This record gives sequence, structure tokens and C-alpha cells, in this order.
Amino acid sequence: MPEFSSDSCLQSEAQGCLGTVDEAPLGAAPPQSEVTGTVYPYTVTSYVEWIITKLHTMWTEWFVQNDFEAPQVYYRIIQQDETPYVMSCPGGPASVPHDYPNAFYCSSDPYVDLRGTTEDGLIILPVTALQRMWTGEVLGRTSKQAGDFAAAIIVAHEYGHSVQDELAIQWEKYYPGEVLEFTGSNKEAIADCFAGVWMNTAYYDGTLEPGDFEEGVAALNAVGATQPGSSHPTSTQREAALKLGYNSGDPMQCVDGYWK
Repeated sequence: MPEFSSDSCLQSEAQGCLGTVDEAPLGAAPPQSEVTGTVYPYTVTSYVEWIITKLHTMWTEWFVQNDFEAPQVYYRIIQQDETPYVMSCPGGPASVPHDYPNAFYCSSDPYVDLRGTTEDGLIILPVTALQRMWTGEVLGRTSKQAGDFAAAIIVAHEYGHSVQDELAIQWEKYYPGEVLEFTGSNKEAIADCFAGVWMNTAYYDGTLEPGDFEEGVAALNAVGATQPGSSHPTSTQREAALKLGYNSGDPMQCVDGYWK
């Protein structure tokens, strides 16, 4: 599998390949970055797994600190040499090959761990679709800001759907009778908002590099709905949701704003 550098798009030096501004959350102090060099070779898979580790660390801490049980989140990266993944969720494709131009969270798809234990809920990530984001193709559309963080924000969005699932299950357990229901495109908006919350954490722990903020915003803009009122938010709505999470750093702002 090809290796990529975080400061280039497939080694292309084309103008606009990566952003140049490291935008902080509102009122944020400068972070102490853990970045120590300028070139970081990695495969798409290793990059995505690194991002998922960051996501799981942040969300586990938040769940535990707020008296919920740690979330159980499972994912599968569909590789180039694999047969297409057969997904069970209604409304989705019958199968997902490595280059399918979308990523998914399916609440009914099983994950079988090494012990043979089966859990429902699986994030499905086609590796070639993620790879193409390095050059600005985000799920079949063109982003105005190419780069690796486009893949990170799409993964964080799908992870946010899994967090929704976990939170909905546990909410009833800890707060009986308080039913949280989505309206319109809010199910997608809250996943964008949750992705923004993680991006806030990524700013402070040094994960964000110059241009990453712009890459994340541009990725969601690229996949926004063209008309209001559909099952997905418009580009403007997606950007607003991401920024709500990013600037607040508080998942409950997302719940209050979109989970009604």
C-alpha cells in the first residue's frame, strides 16, 4: 500500500494542496504540539488506526467522567485485497468494496472479536475511498482543501454515529423516561458536532497540524446536501455543527443543539 506524507498530497506541490492556517478553537491558548518533524510516512490504514485510537481515548474519558460506561466501538477497514463487505443495514449498499465512495456506521452489523464474542455496531471504512481524500476526492466529490485530515474528519463523523448509539442505549439506563429523538437531518448533524468535539481535543494534544482545520471543514462542505430538508445537512449546516463541537469542546452542546 502506498505511503503518504502529512505535508504533501501524494508528493504533489500543487498550489492549495494543503492549508496553511492552524485555526484554534475560540479563546484557546496555543497548544504544546507533539509534532517534532515535518515528514511522517504512514499508510492509510496506520493513519486511520491512529486517528481511531485518539477518538477512542477521548470518548472513553468523557463517558467515564460523566458516569456512563466506556463505549464499545468497532470498526473494519476494507482493504484492496479483500472481497467486498456485505452490510446488513437497510438503505445501504448490498456490498462495500475497498473503493466504494462512502463510509458507514451500521448499528446492526455484527463484530466478532478474537474471543468469538459478537457485538452489534460496526464502522465500515473502504481504504481506497479514504486514500483518495489525500488528493481532494471526498466520497466521490471534490473538496476545496485536499489532505489527510479529510479522512480523519470522515472517520470521526462515523465514530460519532457509534457514540450516538452508545449514548442512546445508556441514556435510557441512567435517565429512565428521557427519550432522545432525532428530527430531520439532526442525526447527521450531531455526528458532525461530535467530530468537532474530538477536533477540539486534537488541537490541544498536538494532533492538529497547520491546515488540518481547513481540510476538515472543506471535507464536510464537499459532502453536504444541496437542498435543505433532506436526510443530511447542507454544507453550511455541516460546517456550523462541526464548529459548534470544535469551539465548545463539549458533547452536551451537541446534544442540546441537535438531539431533540
